[in-house]
Amino acid sequence: MNATMSKSFPSSSARVKPAEPGEHYRVIALLAVDGFAVLLLVIAWLTGSSLSPLTWYLVRSSGLSLYLLLWLSTVFGLGITTGTFDRFPGRPTVLMLHRFSTELAYSALALHLFGLVLDSYVRYSVTDLLVPFWADGGNLWTALGVIAAWSTILIGVSFSLRNLIGQRTWRFLHFGSFPLYLLALFHGLGSGTDSGTDAVFIGYLFTLGVVFFLTTYRILRGKERGSSRRAPRTEAHYARQPVTSNARSRN
Repeated sequence: MNATMSKSFPSSSARVKPAEPGEHYRVIALLAVDGFAVLLLVIAWLTGSSLSPLTWYLVRSSGLSLYLLLWLSTVFGLGITTGTFDRFPGRPTVLMLHRFSTELAYSALALHLFGLVLDSYVRYSVTDLLVPFWADGGNLWTALGVIAAWSTILIGVSFSLRNLIGQRTWRFLHFGSFPLYLLALFHGLGSGTDSGTDAVFIGYLFTLGVVFFLTTYRILRGKERGSSRRAPRTEAHYARQPVTSNARSRN
């Protein structure tokens, strides 16, 4: 009876999905950013003063933070597909970090956009930040930032809509992480105020090198797996196979 019941009814550990670490922190971070932006608006309205240069510091710091989060998301994603981090820290942890870094990028993106709108020196409008090639007379580097912002939102939302849109559509959208990272990189190099400093420029080169290495490793590993599947079975291959019972009976 007990054995039958154990087979019919799965254990509670199999039915209940464990809570994902940091499940609510990204929501709290996004709400905190929105609340902070509203607070800045209220202070500026009550005092009648400009928020610069505070908002400009927020733009620069949030822009670099956003790039690093997108880079981490790309690295963790490549780590999943290549198995680089399977031993440490483990595939479930890397999967969680990949999703967490992608969705936490919302907070950095919101802070970046709020800072650009609130800053009285650069004077970007909402339309400038929503329509590619609208701001700065159609400046390419600024337009790449707008496209990267929309791509971040689209890819991040796809995590939550995975069951609704289907696995194939989700994978197609997910492959957009690679061009998204490159868009963020080129936007930072072309428009970033700090990209001219040695520390930030070296940081861009280092992060790009890591992505290039993991991408190359993934391509080469994929080709190796494909060639191994298509390789003809030689005499040596069959010689290594164990002898079956039928073969023994015929002998």
